[in-house]
Amino acid sequence: RPGLFWGLHLGLYGVFFSAMALGALMPLMNYRMTEYISSLFLEGELEYIGSAYASGDILEAALATLFNNYVVQTLGLTFLISLPPLALGVLKNTLSFGLVGFGMTPLWAGASSGYVYHSLTMILELEAYILACFVVVVWAISLFRAMSMYDATAEIRRSLHIFAGGIILTGAMLFLAALYEATTLIFFGGL
Repeated sequence: RPGLFWGLHLGLYGVFFSAMALGALMPLMNYRMTEYISSLFLEGELEYIGSAYASGDILEAALATLFNNYVVQTLGLTFLISLPPLALGVLKNTLSFGLVGFGMTPLWAGASSGYVYHSLTMILELEAYILACFVVVVWAISLFRAMSMYDATAEIRRSLHIFAGGIILTGAMLFLAALYEATTLIFFGGL
């Protein structure tokens, strides 16, 4: 399904970069969003990640990042909510791409310098989220197709393999991204 694969890339990156452009047009709102995102890592629900980075321990920071990006965002809020089989994870990731794009608009002094190292992290993370979206859409299509078959065993088995493979591949991608992010942010400075 190359059309679906590349369509998801165009759509999600389109949301990401459109949100960045909107952030450039709304600097005050962008500033408030940046402050809000920072507060989540300092005292909000993502404080455990901020604390892990503040400790200077690369492995602890990588595992905290991996827990949020893989366990919470990918397994829970992409794969798990898409089991019914409705690809609800695509909607969640579309909103996330918009929020992250808006918040990462490099308007303020020094903001873009942090992106030198972080750009590789973003490529790995965003690609993993797009892959997860692709898998949950294919999962839904396969299960709906299986409902119309007399003997759907092979189609269901195939869709389970795709789903499980997507879980494993996104986990590997997000592990590499978390390790790279923790290493670069601790060694070379935060965003």
